[in-house]
Amino acid sequence: MYKIPKDEEVVEAIRRVLKKNREVTSQALFHELVLKELKRKSPYYTASSERVKRTAALEGVKIFVEKMKSSKEAKVCFVCGGELETQKVKNLLGEETSTGKRCKVCGFKMDREHLSPRRYIFYI
Repeated sequence: MYKIPKDEEVVEAIRRVLKKNREVTSQALFHELVLKELKRKSPYYTASSERVKRTAALEGVKIFVEKMKSSKEAKVCFVCGGELETQKVKNLLGEETSTGKRCKVCGFKMDREHLSPRRYIFYI
């Protein structure tokens, strides 16, 4: 049997984890620490690592994403899963060129290269 905690409870657990640990260097470790905090309240609480990451991003936790080259173009944000919008500028000839992509929801920016996330680092 399991229970799904409310967003406020997840946010509370995230804040407690980041108060104890200034920086958490992987998504798996961050998820594990947040789950430990949630299980202190109720042993039946559970949350996916994606939900923990997305909730942290929307609550203003700074997330640094180490990236690696990929053959695929990113369609959704690595951090929150939101829609990416292409950022364009005009060059000297007046033609529009892409400078990268930006998430409409959380503001995450990425270069114009095809990249995929390698590691997430969470910090205050």
